[in-house]
Amino acid sequence: MSRVWRESYWKPCGRSWYRKQFRRKCDFAAKMRENPTASESAAWQIFQSLNYHYPDFIWKRQRVKYGYVVDFFCQRLNVAVEIDGITHFGKEEEDRQRDANLGKRGIRVLRFSGSLVINDPKRFLELLKKEIET
Repeated sequence: MSRVWRESYWKPCGRSWYRKQFRRKCDFAAKMRENPTASESAAWQIFQSLNYHYPDFIWKRQRVKYGYVVDFFCQRLNVAVEIDGITHFGKEEEDRQRDANLGKRGIRVLRFSGSLVINDPKRFLELLKKEIET
């Protein structure tokens, strides 16, 4: 009796598979940094000013954390900021699962709508500071 190969039989093994997956995520993040959405560009300008005024808390964009690409991340605060735009509609359950997985690893995820960032950047900055202080 011969064994039938199925997708479910295959499991990742060895470090090379994980390195390859990480490299793919890093390449994807680099492409996203090159072509940001309008709301991500506006948010990045705000984060750059925060980097200037608060040099102890450096914000980076499109970083790979535990298999997920987060929009903005501060290592010192261990906080990820996600800007939910049009690409997140219909993916609320995936976003909740992702937030839960990152939360298990100690990363706090803050979500803001893209329209808030573009239309009212001062409010976005106030909400961000308020969330970080808590």
